[in-house]
Amino acid sequence: MNELYVGIDPSINSTGISLALYIDSKLLKEMFYIIKPNKLTKKEQKFENDHSDLINYIIYEKISDSEDSHELERKKTLNLIHICEQVINIINTFASHNNVMHNNIYVAMEGLSYGSSVRTRSIYELAGLNYLIRYHLINNFSNKNNIFILPPTEVKKFATGIGNCSKDAMINIFKNIYIELSNMPKIDDIADAWFICNYIKTKDINDDDIEKNKNKNIDKNKIEEIDNRIERHQKEYISKMRDIMHKAKDFEMTN
Repeated sequence: MNELYVGIDPSINSTGISLALYIDSKLLKEMFYIIKPNKLTKKEQKFENDHSDLINYIIYEKISDSEDSHELERKKTLNLIHICEQVINIINTFASHNNVMHNNIYVAMEGLSYGSSVRTRSIYELAGLNYLIRYHLINNFSNKNNIFILPPTEVKKFATGIGNCSKDAMINIFKNIYIELSNMPKIDDIADAWFICNYIKTKDINDDDIEKNKNKNIDKNKIEEIDNRIERHQKEYISKMRDIMHKAKDFEMTN
């Protein structure tokens, strides 16, 4: 069975998307996308050319600002809609090319940081984008139970073990996982998305199904199978993190 797991890190200027294709519970392919307005920098262009098997930039034409306040707000809304449309198009295209049915697409995105003390205009625009993406996901995918909104603290705790860790801590771990991407400009755009994507796969997002099956007295073997899948993916993630730490220590000792 083909399954697609998607992690989305919404941003006004650079939305990051991480996709992981699994066939019969085995990882076959990972891909990253960044949605940006207008154009790429020279560094971004070179990086994409050198790593086209892993990273793609999607450019949309940002509607320019206006001196008229009413027209400005309308244009801002259209820009957010363009981002949402690109998100859906990326997921649908990847799924179609890899024969993944809509019921087997699992999407998670980082929710809003309600504890943030910063209250700038861009924060409110980001909130608007966050809910617009949710709207588009709900409207485009038939299985609404496969859509997840994760608190930022939950994603951070999954990545580092600390719910209030710094962004740099998550980036450093990601760089050690994807060494070939460590020099990528603004790597944080995809680092968060990757952890979000891996979170829903590791948790296996079937925790709710376990409870449903228990309530309905469905075959206990099915419940045990789901439990085993969750445990297996958790062990895989822990093993990957241990390998990274060992390699880092070996590197320090040889240098």
